[in-house]
Amino acid sequence: MERAFQGKEFWKNYMHKWYGEDLIAKSNVIEEDYILSEGTENHLDVYPISKERPTVVFCHGLVGYGRVMLPFTIPLYERGYNVVAPDLMGYGNSKGKKGDFTWNHWLANLRDCVSYARGRFGDDVILSGASMGGPLAYAAAARHGNVDAVICYCLWDLQMKEFIEGTVNFGKWTYLVLQLFKMAAKIAPRYRIKNSMLISYAKLTDSDEMNHMLEFEDPLSCNVISVRAAVSLITQSKLDIPPEKFPYPTLVVYPSGDRMANEEFAKRMYKALTCDKRIVPFEGSDHFTTHRHYFEDVWGPEADVWIKEHVLQPSSAHDAAGRELEEAHS
Repeated sequence: MERAFQGKEFWKNYMHKWYGEDLIAKSNVIEEDYILSEGTENHLDVYPISKERPTVVFCHGLVGYGRVMLPFTIPLYERGYNVVAPDLMGYGNSKGKKGDFTWNHWLANLRDCVSYARGRFGDDVILSGASMGGPLAYAAAARHGNVDAVICYCLWDLQMKEFIEGTVNFGKWTYLVLQLFKMAAKIAPRYRIKNSMLISYAKLTDSDEMNHMLEFEDPLSCNVISVRAAVSLITQSKLDIPPEKFPYPTLVVYPSGDRMANEEFAKRMYKALTCDKRIVPFEGSDHFTTHRHYFEDVWGPEADVWIKEHVLQPSSAHDAAGRELEEAHS
């Protein structure tokens, strides 16, 4: 099928077909920038409001890239927040070999995005992300600090055996396959395979057409992954700070109809958190919903309230916990 938009504008097809033409017009506020991180130029979509307002650094997941996240980012911008949405190493408009990264590279990318946000807009920064971007936001905050709160659309412990076997295509054979991947990574670490070998695109959304577009048609969607990247997602994703010691206020949003990752994985991670926290479902939603009302009616309002409560009016307990962690990082 011939799409209305091609090349670097392919993302507009998703807005045209599912989320609304108005999001294309609203994207005109975006300023594009690049930062050097881990030796690679990483592309940023920047939604500027004011140096007087908090900034949300919003991270995409294993499928997609920054501009596809418009349904998440525009509701934040329209509520008065600066937004920085990076294309992480190997993704979107970032330079370098598509699909080639490691988990540790990505955490460093987010560290550098937070530093960029603070340098450009000010000290109030919230780290957020969707799908794999949720665990990445948590992990980057745990490793590098320098944030005020965390908002995760999906939050999982990637080391949990049940999670790995329940989400990766290899099931109970995952650990055997991992050993083969480790051997391959020693010989050809940057050799790339199809992402769909690891996870099923068929369960990404409720639209077979969108799933096909992301997997086969979109030139910026990362439908390949290097061997070293695949290995790192399991071997490097250990939590630097376990959930029972994580100090940052954390809002968890999850799709209750998720067919890629059972909702119980998010609930289990949430239950283990002892920080100030809240959990909110996208009732009946697939992993990445094609229905905009979830973003307008749930995501935007809940994130707005969370930021107002925990960044614009933070508690003394959070301040103390944050200072303690920042001292440890320094």
